[in-house]
Amino acid sequence: MRTVLIVLFDGVQSLDVTGPLEALAGARTETGEPGYEVRTASLDGAAVRTSSGLRLMPDGALLVSDDYAGAIYRITYRG
Repeated sequence: MRTVLIVLFDGVQSLDVTGPLEALAGARTETGEPGYEVRTASLDGAAVRTSSGLRLMPDGALLVSDDYAGAIYRITYRG
């Protein structure tokens, strides 16, 4: 399974977060296993507000750590 990190920031459009998140979360391998683990992060791990005022709580902070080296397959940025 690959990990996809969606970066959250104040002012992001909620559809730019939820659209890819829903599509990737529903993706399956040929054997029916989940294809991706989708995670979200903000710069400091704090909640962000979308352009419409929706509050989103990320899974964690956007960190560079040797513990996760090579673990993230793709970082998406929309905006």
